[in-house]
Amino acid sequence: MNSKRRSTLIGAVVTMPTFCDDNYNLLLEKQRKHVNWLIENGMVEGNGVLLIAGGAGEGYFLNDNEWEKLVSLLPEVSQGRVPTMAGIYETSARKAAQKAKYASKAGIDFLQVGPPHYMTPSDNNIFGFYEMINDSADIGIMAYNTPWAIPGGLDFSEPVLEKLVGLENMDGIKWYCGDIKQYFATFDSFGKQINFIDNHSPNLVGMSIGMAGFVDLKCNVAPKLTLKKWDLIKRSQFEELRKLQSPLDQIDAAVQSNDMGEGPAAQLRLKSMGLNTGPCFPSQTQPSPEDFERVGQAVNDSGILEWCAWQE
Repeated sequence: MNSKRRSTLIGAVVTMPTFCDDNYNLLLEKQRKHVNWLIENGMVEGNGVLLIAGGAGEGYFLNDNEWEKLVSLLPEVSQGRVPTMAGIYETSARKAAQKAKYASKAGIDFLQVGPPHYMTPSDNNIFGFYEMINDSADIGIMAYNTPWAIPGGLDFSEPVLEKLVGLENMDGIKWYCGDIKQYFATFDSFGKQINFIDNHSPNLVGMSIGMAGFVDLKCNVAPKLTLKKWDLIKRSQFEELRKLQSPLDQIDAAVQSNDMGEGPAAQLRLKSMGLNTGPCFPSQTQPSPEDFERVGQAVNDSGILEWCAWQE
């Protein structure tokens, strides 16, 4: 494990959208402006990591050429000002390893990698998948626990995690678990060996017990809000964090998307807060006017618009 690299996997992991036109052509210039805007508004090393081609960035639905363009763009724009991360979602370990090599050569610092899923993978399947990626390139890995994507709702088991934390390039775990006791127990067992990034909702549960960072979508429009939350976390002001976060949770509660991807839910949130990134990729279901009306009302009621700074 690269301790220096791991020390930068902290704060807000900002899962960025992918900008496209109505025909799903990438709008790379707008993507560059957005990345640079986030950095100029404080998303620099020590405050977070920028994640491109993640779930909210259409990671499952990009073709290889689109994925490579996005992955090359991020370090080109960031110029070392902020740690960078790219999403990988593959069933083939060989394909995932090829992408890891590409991302490493492009200058990406970390990978967010979901486990293979088709039929339910065994512990050996999961570890072998990450081991091949680990051995393919010198790049940090954040393993992504995705029980909702695996038949049977499989979480990373303790035996798998014991092996994963021993891999040289394994720097983090993006952690969600439906069983709250297991959620806490897993962090107790492995939290000193690897950086846990909280993917639970609300994002103050993990931070209050010492996790290294949290996933943040709203930062794409309101980076100062994210920086405020991170400052409260660093100062252990968790009651103040709760007061800040609680009104925002109604936005997530209003999003009722149960689609095959994260695009519709991300679009509902971001567009309602002033960031129009284009349609979500096929064959996800585009949100309806009724969806936008419901989420828009929650956004207005939450007070988050006072923090939103992105302007089209």
